Amino acid sequence: MYFSDGTLLLRWPLARHSLTAGWFYPGGAMHGAIDLAAKVGEPVFAAETGTVDWVQQWDGHTKDPAKNQSYGNLVRIRHPDHKGKPLQTLYAHLQRCAVGQGQQVQEGEIIGYAGNTGNSTGPHLHFEVRLSGKRTNPLVWLDDDFFATPGWQPFTYRPGEHPVQRPEQPLWGRGIDISRHQWGSPVDFDAVRAAGARFVILRAGYGWGRDQIDPCFEKGYALAVRAGLEVGAYWYSYAQTPQQARQEAELCLLALRGKRLGMGVWFDQEYEPGIVALTNTQRTELVEAFCGTLAKERMLCGLYCSRDWINNRLDADRLKGIQLWVAAYTERDSPGETALTWGIWQHAGNAGRWPGVVGPCDLDVCRRDYPALMREEGLCGYGKEADNGGNGMNWIEVKDKRLKALTDKPACETFPQADTGTGPVVKVPAGDSVQVLAVTDQQYTIAPGVPAAPWYKVQMQAGVRYAIGLSDRWQLVDAPKEPQQPDEKPEQPEEKPEQPGEKPDPGRISITFEGLNLDQAKRVLSALEGAK
Repeated sequence: MYFSDGTLLLRWPLARHSLTAGWFYPGGAMHGAIDLAAKVGEPVFAAETGTVDWVQQWDGHTKDPAKNQSYGNLVRIRHPDHKGKPLQTLYAHLQRCAVGQGQQVQEGEIIGYAGNTGNSTGPHLHFEVRLSGKRTNPLVWLDDDFFATPGWQPFTYRPGEHPVQRPEQPLWGRGIDISRHQWGSPVDFDAVRAAGARFVILRAGYGWGRDQIDPCFEKGYALAVRAGLEVGAYWYSYAQTPQQARQEAELCLLALRGKRLGMGVWFDQEYEPGIVALTNTQRTELVEAFCGTLAKERMLCGLYCSRDWINNRLDADRLKGIQLWVAAYTERDSPGETALTWGIWQHAGNAGRWPGVVGPCDLDVCRRDYPALMREEGLCGYGKEADNGGNGMNWIEVKDKRLKALTDKPACETFPQADTGTGPVVKVPAGDSVQVLAVTDQQYTIAPGVPAAPWYKVQMQAGVRYAIGLSDRWQLVDAPKEPQQPDEKPEQPEEKPEQPGEKPDPGRISITFEGLNLDQAKRVLSALEGAK
């Protein structure tokens, strides 16, 4: 894609932008390309319009790096000259090629499928950009919409290099972030979602003391998931040394245990006096220590801070690849220039208002589909089993709720199991509702182009069935209250009025022989006779 000023922005060759190796390998050796994590068979796209000028089929055994066969199956595309110089892109280690030499291709067209052929130790895409026959850093031809695979710190840019500024992205969704301070009155997460929020980010805790996990985090997580919101977590930091930052990270991991966080985890660094007194380098080391600790546990951890903080109080060049949640309260429709490209923007602080929250709260907009990223990469509690529609689902019990069908076209359908929506269908007529038993703690996409939504386990006359909770088809409503029955008083035996002049005989004994046979009754009478 060319901009009006002549700048060229190449398209990312994969749908996922997970960087595992940059211009240099982690040990410092020259790579001259980037590697992107990929699944075998994942589509590979042309980065720009051009002509295929080389297709190689791997011989099945050569891995010598000095030979072209080490690339495995590859496609190379010759693009129109860039500022008078020949431009080519190369895509290697493919499972198979989908184009032929001499074929014309358009930007975004599938040219092959990712694989593990040639000199490769695992499935990935090796991507090169060559100008006048010489390799150049591919990241300077792409936008910065990528992240470093947790556990890796790949090289990104040399001094003076930077990504191409991409056009403004459309928003993915709106949301709020809250801590226990917003829980003076209960938060109605159903109302939060009904007002248009897609996500909530909850404070998991602060500092490094064991008693500093937010007391409302567990409850907030369960209620937000039950309402169908995507959930993230943030940790407010007081750390002034990398060791303290790692201790905070360990406590954060304890709070997050067993949870799935579609909106990721965020390290919140603010204007605490002890932190302000540090240098930019020292503050950056705290971010690296916290986020690096979480990365080892397959957590995508980003940075929350103000625009001033990221622009003036950190070494932003060391944090390339870390996601940014920026706070900037402006009258404009963007937070302004930031040293890192933001994924979430907190545009209103304590003056914000949102239905379902009593009093002020922080308001956010997000322009990246983080939930899809977590599920695709198996991050933040989304293990690979999460892709398995039925067996990998975690369910949260739901009480006193029903799922109301909103429409007949498209039909509101239920299925015999929660997977991709297959099997014999039982439809629920518009206006009818079914009892909800449980809801998944994550959202699923059942088909391309269909929004992600949680699965509901429902009770019907046909037995237990499952419905995908698409908001244009279903509405979660309160179950009607059963009418209370008046309390029944136990029937009291009639009291026989005392007859005037009669006095009870203290020597009289009343005996019941119910359940005794004749011989047993006689023995009882004989014993009583002898006791007189």
